[in-house]
Amino acid sequence: MTPPSGKALVVFYRPSKFSGGAIRFNIQHTDGPVGQLAGGTVIQKVVNPGANTFWAQAVSGDRITIQAEAGKTYYVRGEVRGGIAAGRPKFTQVPESQARGEM
Repeated sequence: MTPPSGKALVVFYRPSKFSGGAIRFNIQHTDGPVGQLAGGTVIQKVVNPGANTFWAQAVSGDRITIQAEAGKTYYVRGEVRGGIAAGRPKFTQVPESQARGEM
């Protein structure tokens, strides 16, 4: 996955798991909606270099800021963590080798 010239690419993915599999959450960026992350999905977002903050809100939320550099690709694993009433999103930036093994 290669970003366009002068841009960076952020790849969100969520491994398929039975636990929390029915829970989906919408990823947001300061530019607007990115997409809905469900179990087994992959979403790509081309961004400008610099700080890019993404967030998702279910009952509770999580956010992650990527310090993007032009020409680079960043991988973020989305998970559902247990909560009192429902699952909550959790983002973790991971190396490409780990992401490719989990996607």
